[in-house]
Amino acid sequence: MPISGGNRCVTSVIKKGYVSHAGGKVRQFIAEKPQKIFLREKTKISLFEQALPGFIALASESKFKPSVRFFTALEGMKTVYEESLLQPVNSEILAIGNAQSVEESIPHFKNWYIDRRKKARIHVRALTSHTAYGIGVVRRDKEELRHTRLISAELCPQNIEIDIYGNKVTMVSFVEKELIGIIIESNVIANALRQMFEIIWLHAQEIKL
Repeated sequence: MPISGGNRCVTSVIKKGYVSHAGGKVRQFIAEKPQKIFLREKTKISLFEQALPGFIALASESKFKPSVRFFTALEGMKTVYEESLLQPVNSEILAIGNAQSVEESIPHFKNWYIDRRKKARIHVRALTSHTAYGIGVVRRDKEELRHTRLISAELCPQNIEIDIYGNKVTMVSFVEKELIGIIIESNVIANALRQMFEIIWLHAQEIKL
């Protein structure tokens, strides 16, 4: 046992670089110069000091810690929409995007999502492309608990929808080979995008049918 313990001790100081050894039938152990050990350890401390601000930021106890969740594939997209149905009665969703892309990408979108949103009495203000399809969306506004305004098709996000509600911002991409969804929970980000939406809303085209 004493020998085993001694071996472990020698192995430990070798790993730390305090001692080196020469090969041969009889192993010779040579202590490193103290100046060399001091310089190496000083370098480690210097590197740690440089990284310290990053470590402090990671360990921050700030109560403001936004969360970001990512989803993929069609089922992931549906999960993002499901989240918006958890809101209180008479709450509002601000939506901007290509309505045609959304409704054609998710099978039975009206029955699966819009009807359930109506039943939950969650209202929507939407900005979508000024196209024949967009005008058709406006025609359905009253029955689908929505108020839609139209913006130039060139300015409207293609195959993407952004929703803002509560303290959340969701983004869904229906671009081929890039089916992704993101849910961001942050009062700061949600409020900033809410203000941007209102600016666009004021300048969007209102169609009376």
